[in-house]
This record gives sequence, C-alpha cells and structure tokens, in this order.
Amino acid sequence: MAGIKRETVQMKTKITAQEIGIKLREICAQLKAQVENIDHFNLARESGFNILASGRTKFWGVPWAVEVFVQDKGSERVIEFSALGNNFGAAYAELLMGAKNAPNSSIKNGTAYKMSSSIEKRDAMYEALSSYKL
Repeated sequence: MAGIKRETVQMKTKITAQEIGIKLREICAQLKAQVENIDHFNLARESGFNILASGRTKFWGVPWAVEVFVQDKGSERVIEFSALGNNFGAAYAELLMGAKNAPNSSIKNGTAYKMSSSIEKRDAMYEALSSYKL
C-alpha cells in the first residue's frame, strides 16, 4: 500500500500565532474548507497549533487536504503548509481492497485526497497568508 504523501512549503513571520489563526479561519472560510481540530484549533496558545483543512473542488468535487503547522520560535513564527494526497487511482484501488484507515494508507477517514488539488489549495492558502502583514 502506498502511504499518503506530503508536499510542503514554509514561511516565517513576526505576527502572533493568534493573528495567524484568525487569518487562517478567514482563508478556510473563503475556500469553503472544513477545519479539523488537530490541536483543538487553540489560537490563543503561544507555542503554536496545527489544523487540517479539507474540502472538495467546485467542478468535479475532488477531495483535497492541507495540513498547517504553526510553531512559535520566539521572535518569529514558522508556518508549514503540507498538501496531502497520492495517486488518485492507486488510492481508490486501496479502498476497493479494504485498506481504508490502515497504517500508511493514502485513504484517511474514507477519503482519498488528490495531490494536485491539495497543492492548488495549499498554494492559495500560502498566497493569501503572504499578502497579510507578514
């Protein structure tokens, strides 16, 4: 079974974790993304937080997912955006073979994420946050 893959980009900023969280909420709302509370989406915690934003594309309804990690490094925050996915056909083959939620499966919670769609949303999130007062 092929595991889920990540394609990651990073940015650094001086704004607070709370400001980042507020902006991420706005971005996720614009993308019509569901946000999973990986870290209880605790935006007030100064050490950082992580979220999983996911959804489906408008036209074909293709599933996508982006994991965002925010770490407080003292004088700056490091934000990591990871697009999640795998070969869509291979992921559905796993589903048909009963690999759903198995360790290293590319299928999480019954959903196979398409990498190209996830990268598109990851880049949109990165650009939207980059335009904010970094």
